[in-house]
Amino acid sequence: MAEGNSRTPGPLLLDANAAENWRKFFIQLEIFLVARGKDNKADKLKVNLLLHCAGPEAIEEYSHFVFTGEEDKDCYQDVCRKFEELCQGAKNVSSTLVIDKRKVKEKNTPLSKKDVRICIDARDLNKALNTPHYPMVTVEEVANRISGAKSFMSLDACSGYWQFPVDDESSKLLTFNTPWGRFRFTRLPFGISSAPDIYHREMDKLFEGVPVEIIVDDFLIHGKDQIHTDQKLRRVLARSREVGLKFNPKKVKLRVPEKDMAFVWEKPQQEAFDKLKSVITSSPVLAYFNNSKETVLCVDASSTGLGVVIKQEGKLVAFSSKTLTPSEKMYANIDRELLVIVWGVQKFLTYAYGRKIIVERDHKPSESSFGKPLNEAPPRLQRMLLKLTKYDLVVHYVPGKQQVISDCLSRAPLSETKPFSEPEDVIGVNLVEEFGLESSTLKRIKKSSSGDETSRVVMEYVLRGWPSAKEQVDELAWEYWSFREELSVEDVMLFKSDRIVVPRPLRAEVPDEIHGAHMGESKNLSFARDYVFWPSMTAQIKDKVSSCAVCNAFRNRQQKETLHPHDIPGLPWQVVGTDLFESSGQTYLAAERAVQTEKRILKKAAAENKDPFEGLLKYRNTPFEDIGVSPVQLLMSRRTRTMIPTHQRLLLPQPVDRDDVLKTLDHRQHNAKSNYDKQSSDLPPLDVGDRVRFRPNGEKEWRKAEIMPRSYMLIDEYGGTYNRNRRHIIAVPNDSPMTPRARALPTSTQPHDSLASTRPAPALEKPASSPVSSERQTETIEPLPLEPDLGVELGGRRHSLSHVRGEML
Repeated sequence: MAEGNSRTPGPLLLDANAAENWRKFFIQLEIFLVARGKDNKADKLKVNLLLHCAGPEAIEEYSHFVFTGEEDKDCYQDVCRKFEELCQGAKNVSSTLVIDKRKVKEKNTPLSKKDVRICIDARDLNKALNTPHYPMVTVEEVANRISGAKSFMSLDACSGYWQFPVDDESSKLLTFNTPWGRFRFTRLPFGISSAPDIYHREMDKLFEGVPVEIIVDDFLIHGKDQIHTDQKLRRVLARSREVGLKFNPKKVKLRVPEKDMAFVWEKPQQEAFDKLKSVITSSPVLAYFNNSKETVLCVDASSTGLGVVIKQEGKLVAFSSKTLTPSEKMYANIDRELLVIVWGVQKFLTYAYGRKIIVERDHKPSESSFGKPLNEAPPRLQRMLLKLTKYDLVVHYVPGKQQVISDCLSRAPLSETKPFSEPEDVIGVNLVEEFGLESSTLKRIKKSSSGDETSRVVMEYVLRGWPSAKEQVDELAWEYWSFREELSVEDVMLFKSDRIVVPRPLRAEVPDEIHGAHMGESKNLSFARDYVFWPSMTAQIKDKVSSCAVCNAFRNRQQKETLHPHDIPGLPWQVVGTDLFESSGQTYLAAERAVQTEKRILKKAAAENKDPFEGLLKYRNTPFEDIGVSPVQLLMSRRTRTMIPTHQRLLLPQPVDRDDVLKTLDHRQHNAKSNYDKQSSDLPPLDVGDRVRFRPNGEKEWRKAEIMPRSYMLIDEYGGTYNRNRRHIIAVPNDSPMTPRARALPTSTQPHDSLASTRPAPALEKPASSPVSSERQTETIEPLPLEPDLGVELGGRRHSLSHVRGEML
């Protein structure tokens, strides 16, 4: 085989399909080595060829390979085996990296390792895991066992789940993507549904026989006096030293029950404790929590507070309420309904953690929020949904009349508004909370939203809650009813998921901005649906595209018509006709179509007196309707900014599946050929007086015109008359009307095919000295049905009707 005929393989794409990519790459590489005669060369040369073909990303991975004593980094087989292992790991679950700030910091303040916690969004993996259910101890069980204790100490296990390593096969399942490449956990991570059961099971094994109470990562040591407590502490520390368990020194509490206060337990404290036990065990009687019974969490949220109830077999186990903070009162109704679940499971963490919890609430529309992908939820819901990923929750709708206790608690909550735990800010790598808007644009949107009555009514419903029936809603907000649960309010602006809802005063401008590149209807809609939203947006954009004078002037040629055979003549010379042919040829260059699109954008921008580079920018960011990604995404694996407000989620790198794109393009080419080879069809007939556009010979721009009688004779906006085939005419009902200089002549609907008939036509009044262009129709027609003294404008001059008639020919 000639060396010139062997194509260099590569590069090796280490994406979600890395395993399949490596298989194809390795086959191509072997063929390449044989074709070039390199298969018998030294291993070091073959390794260098492999890395050269694989590309920079593979070279970077190669630099991190660890070779044992039996392996060699210059051995071709060892290197191939390493790449195969690397790519096999990529076919497993690829989860979202999440950074959870443990402390609220000033803006732009760098985070240290102590300020972050890493977990993964492993919801898909959790569906496939078999959870080893293990009974975990509850606070009530611990409270029963510490009866009579007067001395207490507490320890906190450092890093919690990360104390336990996982095997290599499990580690591959814990692979996740980051902007810096793929990583995998080698220790038990947060977010895995089986992690709590595994953690508690192993902890109980490690400290079996040691007098200590373990709840999650907290160790409680108690005794009847300080001496007994110290003895138990020594046993706990000795066992932890044996098994290699570390404690957090900052969270150790020894002999200090409360800050700056000595522990005192005398007769008054004992009497208060006994009275408290009597009160909490009286009617209503609280049942003891049972690990083997189904646990139900009843929740309800009002405009002022939250209420939660823990039940088992219909009996109350625990309940609580909370008054909303001023900022929480401004949450949308769907946000508050999710907030009460987050607060409930965190308030009763010992009941909810590691168990299946049935959540009952009276807000049916918000059930759909649990089934949505995180990136489709509004920013605030994203944060709350992330906090719930570590719990096994099943949400059910229960009518409000059956949620008496939780409803009462939410309407009459405790006056305490202090947070029950330190606040957290959760950040996801694929979640963004801010739009990159210029201050002027942001001010315009806010001002328009504040001044728009419809926006103010809808935002009020979003914050206060929607009525139960559409008939009870203000008519201004009717068009928002069907997607009311997807709306949220952020900083006096209305959002639908992560898209800005354009206020009514700005809706006339946005379609013009979206149509700046003068793309077709489908591409404009695809572009708009990524960035903005408003009711009837689709119809408004379609109307903008169909009525765009620039697009109508530069439309493509129309389809070929079917033939219309004449009757067979009975005598020679009974019918005489001439054949028409197309003057422009066809091209077969693959790049010609793209050049044509670019030229058309530039021409349209010049005709509209706009910046052509802005049009090109929008075209590059407009997705292909069948591929689903834009040209700039194919080039750079991400979108770029445009003049339309863009959510930063769309600017993050998102690798494009190259194989799928190639398959789609191949399918597109096949369909295009198949469609063109099919039998052509007739265009719909035109009626008298229809506004149309046509293309004169040798020109590419579609001119305005109206139908004239017989054989589709046209008069354009400059006064010229033309005889055209139906193929060269397009009907434009929404086009702007013609000026008086191009008024309609009487028209006919008789079609004209590729053979021009020699039938006589009526006479037309015209001056004898008027020249006749070979481009225009030479036959005469009836005079214009206009007043003789009507003044019209032609070529920038005023003319009487008789003069115009002469110049029109």
